[in-house]
Formats: sequence, C-alpha cells, structure tokens
Amino acid sequence: MKSSAYAYDYTGGEQTFTAPCGGYYKLEVWGASGADGWNSWTTKIYQKTLGKGAYVAGSIKVNKNNPLYIYVGGAATKLTGYSDAPGGYNGGGGGCKAVDGDDAAGAGGGSTDIRVISGEWNDDNSLRSRILVAGGGGGSHLTLDTATLYEQGRHAGGISVVGQISGKTDSDIWSPTVNQTTGGAFGYGATGICPSGAGHSGGGGGWYGGEAKSTGNENDGAGGSSYISGHTGAVGVTSTSDSSPKTGCTTGTTNNTCSLTPYINPATGTYYTFTNTVMIDGAGYAWTNTKGSLQQMPNPSGGYYASGVGHSGNGYAKITYLGTTI
Repeated sequence: MKSSAYAYDYTGGEQTFTAPCGGYYKLEVWGASGADGWNSWTTKIYQKTLGKGAYVAGSIKVNKNNPLYIYVGGAATKLTGYSDAPGGYNGGGGGCKAVDGDDAAGAGGGSTDIRVISGEWNDDNSLRSRILVAGGGGGSHLTLDTATLYEQGRHAGGISVVGQISGKTDSDIWSPTVNQTTGGAFGYGATGICPSGAGHSGGGGGWYGGEAKSTGNENDGAGGSSYISGHTGAVGVTSTSDSSPKTGCTTGTTNNTCSLTPYINPATGTYYTFTNTVMIDGAGYAWTNTKGSLQQMPNPSGGYYASGVGHSGNGYAKITYLGTTI
C-alpha cells in the first residue's frame, strides 16, 4: 500500500477509521479553541486572547480492519448576546451569563481524541479507552481594560496546563490545577458559574478538562490537558472499568509504564503504545515529562503555525499510513 493520509474534520459526532492494511500509522490530533464572551457596555471593549488547542501525535502498529474511533473537538462559539455559552463538542465547559444581565462569559473548546471503544463522547467506557488526546482551549471574557490579563482564555496544556499569565498582581488572578490526574473532570471542562455580578468562562476539554474559577470578577477558563499512551510523564487510567489514575503514578513521572492505557492492541498483544510521540501545548511549547522549549506546531492546512501559536477553530485529526516497518 502506498503512503495514504486520512483526514477528519469536525462533525459533532463519532467517526470511524478502519485500517485498510496492517502496518504502522501516524496518528495526529489538534484540540479546538475556546471563545470570547459578550457584554452590553457602550464604551470600548477589548477582546482578550482566546485559549488555543494543543497538538499530539505518535506512531503505532494497527492490524488490517482494526477500527479506531475519532472524536474531533468543536470550537466554542463567540457569544452575540446575553445567554449562557455552550461548550464545544467533546468536553468543552460552558460559560455563564452574569446575574445582572449585562455580560456573559465565553465557553471552552472541545478536545480531539482517538479511542478503541465506540460510544457517545461522554460514555465512561469510551472515555477510558482514549489512547491519545489533544486538549481544548479555555474560554475568555471581554473587558474594558487592555491590561487585564486574568480574562484571557488559557491555552490547552501538554502534560499539565501552565498559565500564560505573568507580570500582573491582581486578586482575580488564579492558578488552575489541570494535569494528568486532576482538573475540571476526567474528559470534561468545568462549566463557569456566576456567584456574583460577573460571568466566568468555561474550561477546555481534555484528558482532564480545564477548571473554571468560581469566585471574583470576570475570569478566564483553563485549557484541558493532553495525553498519549507511551509518552513518559503521562498517567493512564487504572483499568478498563476504573477511570481513576494509576496507583502510585503522578503527573510528570519518569516511569513510562504509568502512561500506558489498559487496552490491548491486537496488532502487538500488548497495550496500545505509541512511539515517536510529540506533544505541543496551545502556547506552542513542546512537552516531554516537563514543559520544554517552543516548537512550531504543524498546521492541519499545511506547513506550521508561527512560533508560540496553537491551533484555532474546530479540532482536526489525521491518520497516515507509514508502512510495514518504521
């Protein structure tokens, strides 16, 4: 079989790839971006940075006719009026409308992943079977202040979500904890709530979805974390029936067995394990078990994004046949 590539755009549902021949395939996924909010103020409004999606790739052996199930994340939609904001497909958390009626916060984007068990995107058995995940970006909020950094949507993470906020001291700045073992929830970005007169943005989807701040004024949503089985630093689930993290495994571990999914690959008789793994967060930083240097992210339309730029819009997935050996 000649080298062939199979591309998957956003559809809002499950898509299936059935391997036309046995051999090695490169799997690539891009998470979706978050969205901005809305307000009714008549003075100048500044649109803050939206949370961008991550990129994850790796190579794996697949048997002929072996199915893989693809869930391409949906970008959150920018609000045009006073309403709650629905999160992007595949785990994006929704943004909320403020109690005073004059503003509403943006939602998080959905993650993009590939699984070995079919089902609705939020089916527990299917979620546990994800073998690689690119996190989605968090939602953001409009503001009157060009310097208000805490209203920027946070980008999707690699192994962890590292806030891209610096150089400002403010009581509303917060530090989300989103990594391989905790976040909004397993597979879900948190929905923003409105405890006062200001809207809070939703978190992005991911291995663990992004958190949403629950106190204070207008705030950004955190992006979701990413995952690859076989990528050192990642943490897989306990078993095919238990979504909790593997016992004794912590985010950023150097023990590669912690990363492995509990699902068996028929092509190898062992756990689905990727080689040549790549993980780039929504801010453009490459990850091993720790955050590394900037690395240009491949653009699904061709070429590469500029340095420091993650994926915008709906997610995307691509599967490329590499041959019988790599």
